[in-house]
Amino acid sequence: MFASGIPAGLQIAVLTVFAPRTATLEEPHSVRTHDLLLHHSHHNLIGVAPSVLAAVCAIAALVVDGVEGLAGVATIVGVAGLLGAAVVTRVRAIPVNIRIRKRLTLDTETDYPEFATQFAATQRLRAASGVLGFFALTLALAAT
Repeated sequence: MFASGIPAGLQIAVLTVFAPRTATLEEPHSVRTHDLLLHHSHHNLIGVAPSVLAAVCAIAALVVDGVEGLAGVATIVGVAGLLGAAVVTRVRAIPVNIRIRKRLTLDTETDYPEFATQFAATQRLRAASGVLGFFALTLALAAT
């Protein structure tokens, strides 16, 4: 449960701090800032390891304790939240970051407001999924 709080917190920070601030910058600063902060090999790994740990532990708890009662249902919802955040990251967040990097490396003009809108919508989905996972696993722990 505690491990799921790390990516949830990171997702909320990106949603409430990074995305709105970057969207207010003028080009090329907005695009450069986005790329510098979010296009490197390790930024998603910060959330991956704790998410995997939380999901594995939650699934192990289901195997050991079963799916009965509030704890079992909350654990399933928690794992679904973690998986939802992972899918949104893979399907929506990473492609936006790659498109921004492509535009920078090709040195072409970008429409950062469009990217910023897509990125913010993606972050809302990621944060909602991650927070759902964290709170559901917290409830599961409290219900045991």
